[in-house]
Amino acid sequence: MSKLKWSVLLAVLLAGQLEAACVAGLPGERPDWRYNRHADGTVSDVAAGLMWQQCAAGQQQVEGGCEGEAARLDWRAALQLAQQANSQQLAGHADWRLPSVAELRSLLAKNCQAPAINAAVFPATPPAPFWSSTVSAADHVGAWFVSFNNGNENTYYKDSRAYVRLVRGQAHQRLR
Repeated sequence: MSKLKWSVLLAVLLAGQLEAACVAGLPGERPDWRYNRHADGTVSDVAAGLMWQQCAAGQQQVEGGCEGEAARLDWRAALQLAQQANSQQLAGHADWRLPSVAELRSLLAKNCQAPAINAAVFPATPPAPFWSSTVSAADHVGAWFVSFNNGNENTYYKDSRAYVRLVRGQAHQRLR
């Protein structure tokens, strides 16, 4: 890891230029070749073996990106969204679910900030918390989220609102 690359990223962040600030060559990159984009609004992560919604819930896929406002939902509504996607056979599949915190973490592009995701593959991703299906072990009222602003993870009360991106499939590698 180059001190110069970290210095460049830090300078970009300190300058207030938070829009998709990425530095190539840092650990934790999520390069384009890792993903297969499909015409049905889904993206396959070939490294992890998962299929994701390209756009956050509430947005519509358009040629070249996502448009509209992403929906912020409480945790129970996020789980219900997955059930609704399955009953409607979203993109021809009926096995959509809320991702685990490890699966959601696998999307983090640690060389980017605001959003900390490959924005070419997942356009218009809000740089904010996204719900996972992982519940808090400390209490029954919380669930984990991953923030695509800076990659932080923490728990929220389940009645808080966060963004949602559904996933399907089983990861074929151990996700950390």
